[in-house]
Amino acid sequence: LLGGTETPLSSTLSSPSGPAIFGSFIYVGSGASVVKIPIAGGAATTVASDATGSVSSVASDGVHAYWTNSGSGSE
Repeated sequence: LLGGTETPLSSTLSSPSGPAIFGSFIYVGSGASVVKIPIAGGAATTVASDATGSVSSVASDGVHAYWTNSGSGSE
């Protein structure tokens, strides 16, 4: 992670948040969805979507990916 050249993985994400590395993918929040992008490059694939708020963070324990949403704070 130190030095080297930056390589954009995707330019089509909506307010990217997270990210978490899990296997050969990076998981990122994109609006109200979680997407996975191959670290080697390739298209982003939606793996989860929730209309209750925007994804604010993504994490992984090496087995599963988890995320939190930020909403309006009211029901």
